[in-house]
Amino acid sequence: MRSPVTPEPTVVMPARKARRSWSQKRLWRDSLTGYSLIAPTTVLFTIFYFIPLIETILNGFYRFNMMSPSKQFVGLQNYQTIFADAGFQAALWHTVVYTVFTVFFSSAFSLLVAVLLNQKIRGRNIYRAIYFLPVIAPNIASSIVFTDIFGNDSSGAMNKILGLFGVQPIAWLGSQHYAMATVIIYSVWTLIGYNMVIYLAGLQNIPENYYEAARIDGANSWDVFRRITLPLLRPTTLFVIVVGVISAFQVFNQVYIMTQGGPLNATTVILYLIYQEAFQNFHGGTASAMSVVLFLILLILSIVQVRMFSRRE
Repeated sequence: MRSPVTPEPTVVMPARKARRSWSQKRLWRDSLTGYSLIAPTTVLFTIFYFIPLIETILNGFYRFNMMSPSKQFVGLQNYQTIFADAGFQAALWHTVVYTVFTVFFSSAFSLLVAVLLNQKIRGRNIYRAIYFLPVIAPNIASSIVFTDIFGNDSSGAMNKILGLFGVQPIAWLGSQHYAMATVIIYSVWTLIGYNMVIYLAGLQNIPENYYEAARIDGANSWDVFRRITLPLLRPTTLFVIVVGVISAFQVFNQVYIMTQGGPLNATTVILYLIYQEAFQNFHGGTASAMSVVLFLILLILSIVQVRMFSRRE
């Protein structure tokens, strides 16, 4: 009679087991290194961005005075109040106007300057440094200088220059028609240098053989710019516009220094209105609700812009 055959036990090769154990240890070590590197940033982001954001969202549902610890839950009433407020609507419109003109002109002039200073001309590094100077200049100090240059009477430098051509003095910062334009001129001046550097980096990443092939085919300078430079700068332009829009919606310093939101609230933008509500009127609830609306606007605009440019690529 034959004895039953018993299956042989599975034997894991010692070498394979050792390799698997070593791979797991290496994966664990790499993961630990990665988590330890991002941990400080995550902690700081949580403390200074995420927690204040959550607290601001919650404060939008309460009515409270900034000088008092007591709060009253009012639900969506703060949002109903600000959307029915003509001042908030006007501030939102002023912010949109400021953003459209500032982003458009700063991007266009920055691209023009970057293309010119990307040519092999003598002293181009000096010109680049000169255009970048407004970026490193203190925002408050340069705003004060611009306030003097665009003075409302004939003592201002701009009115003196216009006076040489027989133009009467213009109340640049005292007129409802010119105040916002003056703030936009200042902002464009400060942004050209920053955007120029980004565009220069984009231009220098375009392969030179593209231009050589276009010239061999007989393309002129405008065709080369329109057919090669602009399409290949699309990611750079996307970055400039997205960052520009986010920055423009948060404009505050120049408005505070140059116009204080005037004249007759002609330059009151949404962030300046939030400042007035929170630190002058002490309405913490409505100021928080305005901040949440501003956050949602920026979030939606950023998503739309990224998706729009992604489809074209």
